[in-house]
Amino acid sequence: VSTQSTGFEKCLKLISKHEKLTAEQFDVIYVLGSHGGRLDQSLAILNTLYKHTKTNETPLFLIAQDTLTFILPPGRHKIYVNTGLEGSFCGLIPLGESCRCISTTGLAYNLSKHHLMFGSQISSNNSFDGSDFVTVDTSDYILWTMSTL
Repeated sequence: VSTQSTGFEKCLKLISKHEKLTAEQFDVIYVLGSHGGRLDQSLAILNTLYKHTKTNETPLFLIAQDTLTFILPPGRHKIYVNTGLEGSFCGLIPLGESCRCISTTGLAYNLSKHHLMFGSQISSNNSFDGSDFVTVDTSDYILWTMSTL
C-alpha cells in the first residue's frame, strides 16, 4: 500500500483508470461526506481537490453535511445561489497559490480587484446579498465554499 497518496487520491486514480479502459468520460464527480472531523484529513482532501482541478477537466464537488466546496479555475463564473438549498455563508479561499486579482458581485461584502493569499487576506464568513447568482472573476484558482441546507 502506497503512503505517497491519500485514499481520496487513489479513488480519483481508479475513476481515471475506469474512464481510460471504458472510453467513458464523467461530466462531473461528486464526493459525498467529503470533509469535516479531523483538520489534517480535511486539509488533505482540499489539497487533492486543488491538484485534481489543476490537472483534470472533470469538475469535482465536495458535498459535506452542510457545505458545498469546489475550485473555480481562472476566468469569470456565475454561481446560482437562489435555489432554496443555500445556507447563510460562503467564502473564497486561495489554495496552493495566491489569487492576484479577484472581483465578485452578489455577495454582502463584494471584492473588487482584491489580492487574496493564505497567510494574508482571505474572504471568509461572507454571505449573499439576495441576488439570484454570484459572479466571481478570478485571475487564479480559488476555492469556493458555501453552506447548504
